[in-house]
Amino acid sequence: MDAYTTHMSLYTSDDAVLCRVFSTSLKGAALSWFTKLSPNSIDSFATLVAKFETQFATSRPHHLTFIALVGIRQEKGESLRTFVDRFSKVAMSIRNLSPDVAMHHMLTALLRRQPVHAAGRQLGRAEEESCQIHAAGRATRIP
Repeated sequence: MDAYTTHMSLYTSDDAVLCRVFSTSLKGAALSWFTKLSPNSIDSFATLVAKFETQFATSRPHHLTFIALVGIRQEKGESLRTFVDRFSKVAMSIRNLSPDVAMHHMLTALLRRQPVHAAGRQLGRAEEESCQIHAAGRATRIP
């Protein structure tokens, strides 16, 4: 919808034109839905947008949040490097993720897997490997 309104705003802001041309931007299920709208059921472009967004609300892209980090654990037998790589890949795909939040969840994941004394050694290695990953240019460092 954003792409359509942005594109059309270059040409017109007339509601009738926006409604009539809208179907040319659709295909598949969206076009089928549009063609089945009852005659005179749309009185403005705002109404069309509201109906479209209600119909296709579940089709919107899913964006990851920090909650995605909660379930990440180091698997039994998984090397620290592999875990850090996997964790970093998810963390880097989260928009506006605070480094503090990322570090909290990484530490939590590591501490739940190890006894306290072993976790301390593992965290030191995690920091070292995080720096190595950054130096290799494969990922940004999670402080």
